[in-house]
Parts: sequence; structure tokens; C-alpha cells
Amino acid sequence: MANTDEKLENLKGEVDALQIEVMSQRSPWFKNISIWVSIAALLFSFGTTVVSFKRTEMQDIQNTKSELRSILQRLTVLPTTQFELSKKYECDKNAIGFLGAQISQESTLLAKQAAYLAEKLPHDVISSTEYGSIALALQNAYQLNDAEKYYKLAKATSESVNDEVAALRGVANLKLLSGEVELGRMNFNEALKVFDNYPEHNTYTVSSTHIWTYLIWSTAEAGVGRLDFANIRLNEAQQIASQLMLSPGRNLLEGQIAQTKAQLNSSNKIKLANTASCKSELSVS
Repeated sequence: MANTDEKLENLKGEVDALQIEVMSQRSPWFKNISIWVSIAALLFSFGTTVVSFKRTEMQDIQNTKSELRSILQRLTVLPTTQFELSKKYECDKNAIGFLGAQISQESTLLAKQAAYLAEKLPHDVISSTEYGSIALALQNAYQLNDAEKYYKLAKATSESVNDEVAALRGVANLKLLSGEVELGRMNFNEALKVFDNYPEHNTYTVSSTHIWTYLIWSTAEAGVGRLDFANIRLNEAQQIASQLMLSPGRNLLEGQIAQTKAQLNSSNKIKLANTASCKSELSVS
């Protein structure tokens, strides 16, 4: 930028010099060859300054976008790292607490940095998926207002049904978890209606997308203690799956539904079993 500022100062000096020369001429300025030469030189200098400025601006955008992508990649890895550490130190609550706090702190810092970088970039260079990733990171960092803002940006910049559905699911899940249950349910229902604007998709694509929406909705309901509503959503997912033609895809979806149902309805038993296992391991040691 210092180089660009210097060029702008030089350009201003050339304009001032040209103005002085024009004013000092007694004959019409347009008959003076030296003035035309000066004008041509001025236009050339102006052109190179503009090109240099645009090039610097584009380079700044590219560097910022590259930094943003690196942060988003790191944020994607952190949940896996946390899960692996929780399994590794399953019976050491102190270790799990310490490592979890460290990862949470890093995630929060990265989420805020990602949002800061996104504000510096034009909207047309950030994809819907990237906005969604920023929103999820902010949600995990309990920056709920900012998270909602980026979910809405993800929806506004969506270029496919998958992008739009993902953004609507994100807002819906956020609303449920923040206590705005009815608004969250309205957003989940809106996600189920997205295909009204995309009639070209086949039955399996529509049905499988709806099933995943119901699975995410079910998990969100369970997260706010509404297992009754969670099971209703799972039953709706199962009903859609049962109408699909027999295929490996249908088997996969039905397996995912069964797995989600088992996890939601036996979570307390699993916690008790893990506690007993840890106590047994500690007593042996």
C-alpha cells in the first residue's frame, strides 16, 4: 500500500505541473505539442497506478481468503481431535476437562478470527459452505447472534439445494438450542419445503435429504430434552424411508435412523455403563 500511496502522490504532482504549464501558455493549449505529450504521459501514469492499485487489492483479497480457509480447515479438525482425546482419556476426568478446555479456547479464538476475516472480504468470494462453517464455529463458541448472521449469509449466497437446506438446518438447530423452540421448528419445516424451488431433483434425492433433515431435527429436539418430539421426527424419517424402492441407499438410510434412535433412547444407559467401567478400571489399578 505504501508503494501505491507514493504513486498517487507522484500522479498528483504531475497533474499540478501540467496545470501550471497550461496556465503559463499564451497560445491555445491544444496547439502546444508539449502539452499533448504531458497529457499522454499523465494518462499512462494514471492507468498504471490504477492497475497497480487493483493488483494490490486482489492480492490482499487472495491472502485473506487463504488465511480464512486455513482457519476453517483447522476448525474442521478440532471436533475429531476432541473426540479422540475423550476416548483416549475416557476414565481420567481431569485430563478430559483440561484438554477439552484447551480445544474449546482454540475453537473460540479461531471462530472469532474467521468472522473478522470474513468481514474484510467481498461477499462474492466466500461460498455458502464457508459461511456455514463460520456460523457453526461461532455457535460452538456460544456467539449465537453472530452465528445466526452467518447462517443467513450462507442461505443468501447458496447456489444449490444442498447449500440452502444446510443453512436452514443450521438456523433451525441454533434456534432450538437457544430456547426459541417454535422458531426452530418453523425453520426445520422451511428446510423440508426447499425442493418446491428445485423440482428437477429425483425422488431419492428429495427423500434422502428430508430424512437427514428429520434426523438432525430429532437430535436437536433431544438436545433440549424433548425426546417425545425427537421420536416423532424419527418416525417421520422412517415413514419416508419405507416408501423408497429397496436398494443399498434405502438400507443405509434405515440403518442411520435405527442408529440415531438407539443413541437417543439409550444415552442414559450408555453414560451409566461408562461410569461403571471407569470405576471398575480404577479399582483394579
